[in-house]
Amino acid sequence: MPKKHKRRDKSDLGPDFVAPDGGWGWVVCIAAGLSNLAMYPPLQQYGMIYRQRMFNLGFSAKETTTIANIMLSLASLVGIVNGAMFRRFTFRQVAIAGSILIFSGILLSAACTTFWQYVLCVSVIYGIGQGLNVAALSLAVNTYFKNRRRRAFGFMWTITGLGPIIFPHFTTLILIYYGSPGTILIYAGIS
Repeated sequence: MPKKHKRRDKSDLGPDFVAPDGGWGWVVCIAAGLSNLAMYPPLQQYGMIYRQRMFNLGFSAKETTTIANIMLSLASLVGIVNGAMFRRFTFRQVAIAGSILIFSGILLSAACTTFWQYVLCVSVIYGIGQGLNVAALSLAVNTYFKNRRRRAFGFMWTITGLGPIIFPHFTTLILIYYGSPGTILIYAGIS
């Protein structure tokens, strides 16, 4: 009987991989924090960015909140397929795919004029991208740290936490100069 070869997961870094617990791991940690910092502001500033635009388009309060709620739900539902996805692809590939979806969703939302267009762009595309990115970034930091993992995650989320401090002021400023569509395009570029 032929010997079955053990299938190697894409997420497997090999038997001799040792988490560096520093060095390059800190670069990964900072990059993950900056990626989160760029990913969350469109959601955190959702009311500031989209409120006036959706009011001008005649959206009800129910429709406006439905878009955000579907997006958060889809971002969470992506977790169901994470195990299979990370066996097939590396966390880098998943993070790049998530970032492309986030960028595309925000960029396309600048041209949206109907509720269903917003559901597709913001809720579905951005939401799935966010779900992919959060899982990939967490796995990246988890991979590069073992003994200092708590400190690394604390540092990553501290960088992420700067977003709600900085971006409301930034959003207020760019809304004055560029309006809602221009602000959305700037946020697409940031993400």
